Amino acid sequence: MRKKLIIIVLAIVFSSIAISNAYDTYEVHPKINESALVQSNVDNYLKSQLGLIDGIKKVFEGKRIEEWIKEGASFEDETVCRSRNHFHDPLKSWSSAGFKGTFRSSVIWAQDQGWFGSQFGGDWSWKKARNSFYKGLTGSSKTERDTNLADVFRAIGQVMHLVEDASVPAHVRDDGMSFQYRR
Repeated sequence: MRKKLIIIVLAIVFSSIAISNAYDTYEVHPKINESALVQSNVDNYLKSQLGLIDGIKKVFEGKRIEEWIKEGASFEDETVCRSRNHFHDPLKSWSSAGFKGTFRSSVIWAQDQGWFGSQFGGDWSWKKARNSFYKGLTGSSKTERDTNLADVFRAIGQVMHLVEDASVPAHVRDDGMSFQYRR
């Protein structure tokens, strides 16, 4: 009787592992971004410091700020090429801390994607967010400002995704298990 119980428990455990999606692209990452946004002071900052009376409900390029941040979370995993840069092994040197020592560390990727980003779905780094923020505040036309401000919040959403990935053990050691199950 006891053997049967152990076998049943093990079968349940192993079958549930195969179907779990801890930090999946379309559900969990966007929800984490949304929760962080709501709990932050961003809404108040947008209203009181930037004069955006709608706060996180403000629309740029047809989407609310909160939507851009949530979509950024999903967009960061859109291509396998981008996902390969979501790892950082803190025990290795910066130049080899990324996945298999071949790809960029997520810490570097989040800060400046440069040419690499343009090749793999665009540069959505923190540097991109800062540059777009400046252009969004100083652009000569409303269209230019709105486009850049939409880019700010999408980039922030994508960088948030990378911070979230840093809480996943497989992303902070050279373990491709989480990478293998992305697609």
